[in-house]
Amino acid sequence: MHKIKLIVSLALIFIITTVTGCATTEGEGALAGGLMGAAAGALACQGKDRAKCMVAGAVIGGGAGYVAGKVLEKEKKKYANDEDFYNAQIGEIAQLNKDISTNNKDLRKSISAVQRQITTLMAQYKKGQVSKEQLTAAKATYDQKLAAANTDLSKFKKEVEFKEKVVAEMRNNAKVKQSQIKKFQAGVDKSKSNVEKVQQNVNLMAQNSSTVHL
Repeated sequence: MHKIKLIVSLALIFIITTVTGCATTEGEGALAGGLMGAAAGALACQGKDRAKCMVAGAVIGGGAGYVAGKVLEKEKKKYANDEDFYNAQIGEIAQLNKDISTNNKDLRKSISAVQRQITTLMAQYKKGQVSKEQLTAAKATYDQKLAAANTDLSKFKKEVEFKEKVVAEMRNNAKVKQSQIKKFQAGVDKSKSNVEKVQQNVNLMAQNSSTVHL
């Protein structure tokens, strides 16, 4: 049993580090996802029907890989060649980072305003200076802002995930200059860091909303 676990674990590591780097088209993406899903299924199915679990994992992983590969292929068709596509991606990552940074600044301002409003309203509510309906309306407004922030966060995460797929393809294209890959990777890394900051701000907004006790 231990030998089986070791073999499957090593297979999973090999698949993740090699196959995913080559998963650029729809079929390749499905293959990579399917292999990872099968290996992960085997690891998760100790003591169960390993074959069935591996098949189920392959189906799920293959579907995810197919979608990622399909999106990448669809975007590439908008350009005359791979070089134009990669150059466009390098420009887009810069704009994405600007958008995320702007979003973060707006969130921080909103959080500061909400914190002040909550403190004031809760104090007034306890003194009977504002009604429960007014406090409920204020919380509804906070929650709408929180929902919008979560929507933006989800969009940013998906865009960064796509850019990571592009990086993987660039690394497996011998025609792409290392300087381009390095520049694009730096942009992606910055995006990931910025998204983490957005997540932190969204979490803080959720905490603020939860402090409104009706």
